[in-house]
Amino acid sequence: MRTKIHSLIVILLYILSGCVQAAMGQGGSPQNVVWINLVNTTATGNNLQKTSGCDGCADAGATSQQAITSGDGYFEFTVSSLVGQRFAGLSNGNGGTGWQEIDFAFRLWGASGDLDVQENGTYRPLGATYAVGDVLRVAVEAGVVKYYKNGTLIYTSTVAPVYPLQVDTSFFETNGTVSGAMIKIN
Repeated sequence: MRTKIHSLIVILLYILSGCVQAAMGQGGSPQNVVWINLVNTTATGNNLQKTSGCDGCADAGATSQQAITSGDGYFEFTVSSLVGQRFAGLSNGNGGTGWQEIDFAFRLWGASGDLDVQENGTYRPLGATYAVGDVLRVAVEAGVVKYYKNGTLIYTSTVAPVYPLQVDTSFFETNGTVSGAMIKIN
Protein backbone atom coordinates (compact mmCIF):
# COMPACT_ATOMS: atom_id res chain seq x y z
CA MET A 1 0.00 0.00 0.00
CA ARG A 2 2.77 2.41 0.95
CA THR A 3 4.56 1.69 -2.36
CA LYS A 4 1.39 2.48 -4.35
CA ILE A 5 0.89 5.77 -2.48
CA HIS A 6 4.53 6.69 -3.01
CA SER A 7 4.20 5.91 -6.74
CA LEU A 8 1.05 8.03 -7.00
CA ILE A 9 2.75 10.93 -5.25
CA VAL A 10 5.70 10.74 -7.65
CA ILE A 11 3.35 10.69 -10.64
CA LEU A 12 1.35 13.65 -9.32
CA LEU A 13 4.52 15.66 -8.68
CA TYR A 14 5.71 14.91 -12.20
CA ILE A 15 2.38 16.04 -13.71
CA LEU A 16 2.26 19.17 -11.53
CA SER A 17 5.82 20.16 -12.41
CA GLY A 18 4.87 20.06 -16.11
CA CYS A 19 1.82 22.25 -15.45
CA VAL A 20 3.91 24.76 -13.50
CA GLN A 21 6.53 24.88 -16.27
CA ALA A 22 3.83 25.48 -18.88
CA ALA A 23 2.24 28.22 -16.77
CA MET A 24 5.63 29.91 -16.43
CA GLY A 25 6.28 29.74 -20.17
CA GLN A 26 8.84 26.98 -19.81
CA GLY A 27 6.74 24.17 -21.25
CA GLY A 28 7.33 22.68 -24.64
CA SER A 29 10.60 21.88 -26.28
CA PRO A 30 11.83 23.25 -29.57
CA GLN A 31 10.84 20.95 -32.41
CA ASN A 32 11.70 20.66 -36.07
CA VAL A 33 9.40 22.63 -38.34
CA VAL A 34 7.25 20.33 -40.44
CA TRP A 35 6.77 22.11 -43.78
CA ILE A 36 3.36 22.14 -45.52
CA ASN A 37 1.78 24.17 -48.33
CA LEU A 38 4.98 23.88 -50.38
CA VAL A 39 5.01 26.00 -53.54
CA ASN A 40 8.10 25.75 -55.79
CA THR A 41 10.10 24.53 -52.79
CA THR A 42 11.48 21.24 -51.53
CA ALA A 43 11.57 20.26 -47.86
CA THR A 44 14.24 17.93 -46.56
CA GLY A 45 13.57 17.42 -42.87
CA ASN A 46 13.37 20.89 -41.34
CA ASN A 47 15.26 22.50 -44.26
CA LEU A 48 13.46 24.33 -47.05
CA GLN A 49 14.83 25.36 -50.45
CA LYS A 50 13.40 27.09 -53.52
CA THR A 51 13.82 24.56 -56.32
CA SER A 52 11.59 25.83 -59.12
CA GLY A 53 9.54 28.76 -60.34
CA CYS A 54 10.73 32.10 -61.64
CA ASP A 55 14.28 32.99 -60.60
CA GLY A 56 13.93 36.45 -59.05
CA CYS A 57 10.17 36.27 -58.38
CA ALA A 58 8.45 35.84 -55.01
CA ASP A 59 6.66 32.72 -56.21
CA ALA A 60 7.91 30.16 -53.71
CA GLY A 61 7.40 29.41 -50.04
CA ALA A 62 5.87 27.14 -47.43
CA THR A 63 4.33 27.30 -43.97
CA SER A 64 4.70 25.20 -40.86
CA GLN A 65 2.28 22.50 -39.82
CA GLN A 66 2.75 23.65 -36.23
CA ALA A 67 1.40 26.92 -34.84
CA ILE A 68 1.85 29.05 -31.76
CA THR A 69 -1.76 29.30 -30.63
CA SER A 70 -1.26 31.58 -27.61
CA GLY A 71 1.37 32.85 -25.21
CA ASP A 72 5.08 32.70 -25.88
CA GLY A 73 6.98 30.83 -28.55
CA TYR A 74 9.48 31.30 -31.34
CA PHE A 75 10.72 30.28 -34.77
CA GLU A 76 14.42 30.13 -35.52
CA PHE A 77 16.68 28.96 -38.31
CA THR A 78 20.36 28.86 -39.18
CA VAL A 79 21.73 30.75 -42.17
CA SER A 80 23.36 28.13 -44.39
CA SER A 81 23.91 30.22 -47.51
CA LEU A 82 24.05 33.78 -48.78
CA VAL A 83 22.15 32.76 -51.94
CA GLY A 84 19.01 34.69 -52.78
CA GLN A 85 16.63 37.16 -51.25
CA ARG A 86 14.24 35.44 -48.84
CA PHE A 87 11.87 36.17 -46.01
CA ALA A 88 11.18 33.94 -43.01
CA GLY A 89 9.12 34.59 -39.90
CA LEU A 90 5.75 34.19 -38.23
CA SER A 91 2.34 34.91 -39.73
CA ASN A 92 -1.36 34.53 -39.07
CA GLY A 93 -3.27 32.93 -41.92
CA ASN A 94 -1.01 33.46 -44.92
CA GLY A 95 -1.67 31.04 -47.75
CA GLY A 96 0.37 32.73 -50.49
CA THR A 97 4.04 33.06 -51.37
CA GLY A 98 4.28 36.85 -51.16
CA TRP A 99 6.69 38.42 -48.69
CA GLN A 100 4.34 41.34 -47.98
CA GLU A 101 1.82 38.89 -46.46
CA ILE A 102 4.14 37.73 -43.67
CA ASP A 103 3.29 39.44 -40.38
CA PHE A 104 6.76 39.29 -38.77
CA ALA A 105 9.72 38.37 -40.98
CA PHE A 106 13.44 38.67 -41.38
CA ARG A 107 14.50 39.75 -44.86
CA LEU A 108 17.80 38.25 -45.95
CA TRP A 109 19.24 40.01 -48.98
CA GLY A 110 21.54 37.63 -50.84
CA ALA A 111 25.29 37.97 -51.22
CA SER A 112 25.35 41.47 -49.69
CA GLY A 113 24.37 39.93 -46.35
CA ASP A 114 21.93 42.74 -45.51
CA LEU A 115 19.46 41.81 -42.77
CA ASP A 116 16.25 43.73 -42.16
CA VAL A 117 12.73 43.20 -40.83
CA GLN A 118 9.51 43.29 -42.85
CA GLU A 119 6.14 43.36 -41.11
CA ASN A 120 3.14 42.97 -43.46
CA GLY A 121 5.17 44.64 -46.19
CA THR A 122 6.39 47.49 -44.01
CA TYR A 123 10.17 47.83 -44.16
CA ARG A 124 11.98 48.11 -40.82
CA PRO A 125 15.66 48.86 -41.58
CA LEU A 126 18.12 47.39 -39.10
CA GLY A 127 21.42 48.32 -40.71
CA ALA A 128 22.49 44.78 -39.76
CA THR A 129 24.20 42.03 -41.69
CA TYR A 130 24.18 38.26 -41.53
CA ALA A 131 26.66 35.51 -42.30
CA VAL A 132 26.60 31.76 -42.78
CA GLY A 133 26.16 30.13 -39.38
CA ASP A 134 24.09 32.94 -37.83
CA VAL A 135 20.96 31.87 -35.96
CA LEU A 136 17.95 34.13 -36.50
CA ARG A 137 14.90 34.02 -34.24
CA VAL A 138 11.46 35.65 -34.35
CA ALA A 139 9.93 35.29 -30.87
CA VAL A 140 6.71 36.21 -29.12
CA GLU A 141 7.45 37.12 -25.50
CA ALA A 142 4.71 38.39 -23.21
CA GLY A 143 2.67 39.52 -26.22
CA VAL A 144 5.56 41.36 -27.91
CA VAL A 145 7.36 40.20 -31.07
CA LYS A 146 11.16 40.35 -30.84
CA TYR A 147 13.88 39.60 -33.35
CA TYR A 148 17.19 38.00 -32.35
CA LYS A 149 20.47 37.32 -34.11
CA ASN A 150 22.72 34.79 -32.37
CA GLY A 151 20.81 35.30 -29.13
CA THR A 152 21.13 39.11 -29.16
CA LEU A 153 17.98 41.22 -29.40
CA ILE A 154 18.19 43.40 -32.52
CA TYR A 155 14.62 44.67 -32.95
CA THR A 156 11.38 44.88 -30.94
CA SER A 157 8.15 45.22 -32.89
CA THR A 158 5.46 47.74 -32.04
CA VAL A 159 2.84 45.58 -33.80
CA ALA A 160 0.81 43.19 -31.64
CA PRO A 161 0.68 39.57 -32.85
CA VAL A 162 -2.60 37.88 -33.78
CA TYR A 163 -2.73 34.15 -33.02
CA PRO A 164 -2.35 31.49 -34.23
CA LEU A 165 1.11 32.12 -35.71
CA GLN A 166 2.68 29.74 -38.22
CA VAL A 167 6.15 29.84 -39.67
CA ASP A 168 5.90 31.44 -43.11
CA THR A 169 8.43 31.95 -45.91
CA SER A 170 8.85 33.66 -49.26
CA PHE A 171 11.72 33.07 -51.70
CA PHE A 172 12.85 35.10 -54.72
CA GLU A 173 15.92 33.29 -56.08
CA THR A 174 16.25 29.60 -56.87
CA ASN A 175 18.37 27.72 -54.29
CA GLY A 176 17.53 30.16 -51.49
CA THR A 177 17.25 28.25 -48.21
CA VAL A 178 15.87 28.29 -44.69
CA SER A 179 17.86 25.67 -42.81
CA GLY A 180 17.50 23.94 -39.45
CA ALA A 181 14.06 25.50 -38.88
CA MET A 182 12.82 25.06 -35.31
CA ILE A 183 9.63 26.15 -33.56
CA LYS A 184 8.95 26.35 -29.85
CA ILE A 185 5.33 26.28 -28.77
CA ASN A 186 4.43 26.86 -25.13
